[in-house]
Formats: sequence, C-alpha cells, structure tokens
Amino acid sequence: MTELFAYILGGLTATFGGNMGLAIAFLSLALRLALLPATLRAARRQQVMERLAPELAALKKRHAQSPERLMQATQQLYSENGLKLFDWTSLLMLTQLPFVVGLTGAMKLLGAKAYQASPDIALTLACAAVTALTPPDLRKGVLFAVITLAVMSRMSTGVAIYSLVSGVVGLAQSRALVRAQAPR
Repeated sequence: MTELFAYILGGLTATFGGNMGLAIAFLSLALRLALLPATLRAARRQQVMERLAPELAALKKRHAQSPERLMQATQQLYSENGLKLFDWTSLLMLTQLPFVVGLTGAMKLLGAKAYQASPDIALTLACAAVTALTPPDLRKGVLFAVITLAVMSRMSTGVAIYSLVSGVVGLAQSRALVRAQAPR
C-alpha cells in the first residue's frame, strides 16, 4: 500500500512542479472531500441524537432495573427516528489514520527528507490555531491546541501539512453545518 501511495504522491508532486507540499495538501483536500458524505451523515445523526437526548434520559430512568428492556426501548426509539444503534459512519472517519501512515511511508520511499523533518514553529502554531477553533467549547479548543502543539512538534512536516489542510476543511465544514442548522 505504501508503494501505491508513493506512486500517487510522486505523480502529484511532479504535477505540481516538484512541490510535494502542494501534493500533500491536494491529497488531504481530496480525502476530506471524499469523506464529506460521511461527515454530513454523522452531523445529521448527531442532531437527531441531541433531539432524542431527553427521551433517552427518560428511558434510562424508566428501565434502570432492566438493561434488556432499556436496549429494546432504545432500539425502538432509534428505529422510529431512522437511526441504528451502530452506524458505520464513525468508522469511515478512521480512514484518516491509514492515510497518515501511508503518507509517512510514501515520503520515506520517495526520499523526501525535507517533508520528514519536524515542522517549523509557524506550521505547528497554525495547526494548533485551527485545532483551537474547531471544538464548540473554547476551553476544549485550547486544550486540544496545546496537545496539538506537543504532537505536531514531533511529527513530520508532511503530516503537519496534512493536519493543517484537514483541520481547515473540517473547520469550514463545521461552520457550514452550523449555518445550515440556524433558524431562518
């Protein structure tokens, strides 16, 4: 798989005039756009879950002594609202992990030492800033930003570029979803 990834990354790098950073950014954008249907589906599922939260709390209270009845009642509530207990959408989001592993392996195969080196402070700070803006709760955003700073300073530049582009796309998707949900 790493060889395939290296072939694609090498071809895109050549397409972008030898600029592997642009190739990585393009691949990152392509992956996030490919995941867009799953992202939208997960957001819709989350909306329904939030709407059903009071009913779920009532079911938990009503069936506190009977886990079997609670499970049946939960399944019925989910079914009535077009939900399943388990949705593959969340697993689709995990496709980003093999992408990062493939990207790292491809950079090694291609001998892209500059993109395997640790990112400079500006790129690391940019990743942290995007991370801080993403969660709805600012305190969590600051915590995630600090974690991002620590992690990104240890990652390669290529992975940091991926993280930054992916974060910006995620931020744009979050803002678009908030606007789409706003009452008009």
